[in-house]
Amino acid sequence: MYIVPVVCGWEYFPNHKGLVSGVVIGAFGFGSFIFNLVSTALINPNNIPDEEGLFPREVYENVPRALRIMLGCWTGLSVI
Repeated sequence: MYIVPVVCGWEYFPNHKGLVSGVVIGAFGFGSFIFNLVSTALINPNNIPDEEGLFPREVYENVPRALRIMLGCWTGLSVI
């Protein structure tokens, strides 16, 4: 997934290939960082700790709703 935007950036900025590569790869990482925080807040909003590696049922019940919300966000970003 990284190579297509990197190559497109190289085509537009052939003298700044390192900068373009760093910005594109950094943007992918930053997006993952942000959506990790968003998904954690949606799935476990009360910050309920796990018990022996398992979360209570109320945390698991938030997963389908969180996936629908994140799908809406990703769709909106794709349309933009």
